[in-house]
Amino acid sequence: MKALKTTVVLAIILLLSPNISTAQKSTLEFENAESVVALVKNYVNALQKGDVTTMNAQLSEDVKVKGLGGGLDSLNIKQHKE
Repeated sequence: MKALKTTVVLAIILLLSPNISTAQKSTLEFENAESVVALVKNYVNALQKGDVTTMNAQLSEDVKVKGLGGGLDSLNIKQHKE
């Protein structure tokens, strides 16, 4: 029975391994990708430094920040400044 369980687990791992190994590959290929990457880097650097003014300067007035804290919540610019 132990050999059967081991075989089943190994078969599942082998079936899922191609999906797991390619899950982290992503690209940004669109017209203004470089400027978007720079904006995100500026925002993250400001976030790491605790510089709220610079963080807010990166956001447009109609921004919606989604998925904070791993949830489905979102903030607009007014809520972000609070």
